Amino acid sequence: MHLNLYLKCPYCNTQTNKYENEVIEENELTKCKCASCKKYFTFKVEYPRIYYPQKAPCLNGGEHLYQRKFVENKATNPLCRYCGKTETQPKFKK
Repeated sequence: MHLNLYLKCPYCNTQTNKYENEVIEENELTKCKCASCKKYFTFKVEYPRIYYPQKAPCLNGGEHLYQRKFVENKATNPLCRYCGKTETQPKFKK
């Protein structure tokens, strides 16, 4: 995940944006040196868990809604928009 991270040094409270647009994995312990007081400190990044419930008619006797995704200009096997099922020979609605 790309992030704009503005940290405050826990020793001198100077703000830094050293990690702007860097990819830092969740719960990865990362070392940082303060440009102001020259002391090292570490930090971890946590992302909030947000859930987006949606109806899944195909799990309740309805039909799947297959959609193709494109990765590097190549179509992937269709996935059901509702449940994530992959289908090698899907029947698309006309």
